[in-house]
Amino acid sequence: MIRVQSVAPDSIGGELGLVPGTELVAVNGRALDDFLDWEFLTADERFLLAARLPTGEEVEYDIERPEGLPMGVTLEPPRIRRCGNHCDFCFVDGNPEGLRTPLYIRDDDYRLSFRYGNFATLTNLKPWDLERIVEYRLSPLYVSVHATDATIRRWLLRNPEAPDIVPQLGWFAERGIAFHTQVVLVPGVNDGVELERRARGGRPDGDASARRTGGAMVLWSRRSLPSGGRAAAGSRVVRGFRATRKRRRLGALSSDQDRGGRRSASRAGRDAHRGRDR
Repeated sequence: MIRVQSVAPDSIGGELGLVPGTELVAVNGRALDDFLDWEFLTADERFLLAARLPTGEEVEYDIERPEGLPMGVTLEPPRIRRCGNHCDFCFVDGNPEGLRTPLYIRDDDYRLSFRYGNFATLTNLKPWDLERIVEYRLSPLYVSVHATDATIRRWLLRNPEAPDIVPQLGWFAERGIAFHTQVVLVPGVNDGVELERRARGGRPDGDASARRTGGAMVLWSRRSLPSGGRAAAGSRVVRGFRATRKRRRLGALSSDQDRGGRRSASRAGRDAHRGRDR
């Protein structure tokens, strides 16, 4: 069940009599759990909406609407999935005191990865999450890889239960899900041989079958820690790449430590669009 926060005037939702506090229960008999269900299940031109008004009255609406016409309904903010990892370089942990409360939320939510371009580690996915990502075609996703060697990645994430990322991304790629990836490069941990291995898609033979659309690497060191924090606030992008399924290209992006003194800022991300829920 999801709840209405506001309804635009002169909209379909307004004409139906939906008001703030209305509980949206199901579409075509399928339960609504969050904004993704609402947006995808109401995308058809005709559907049945089961709702519960603030008065307690239960109503079912048989809705027909032209394609692309929004419902005019804004939902209450979803409950965010929190991160269960404990990376030394977590930028949230490195935030100084006195900022807005939301800036201290360590999210690791595949839904926000798809919708807003937030990077997620995919370490907290349940079997039904995998099925949902494929069913709704949540592509591309933005994934924090950090290392393709399972042992090194678990050490970096401080999470001994983190799944092996290479077969995980391979499973998604086989089902048509693409992704952008990022790596925080920790000297002496995931550079050198591991960095070369990662550039080959995590496979010794260089088979990059995963559908990467782009990526970035960031250099991190403890010397860049902000006062009172344990994560890097001034990390520098030192190498980026773009890749297709059969062709990879490593970009010559340099950090401020390169001899040429050049700097670059490269990151894979999608524009954050926080519009009205459909």
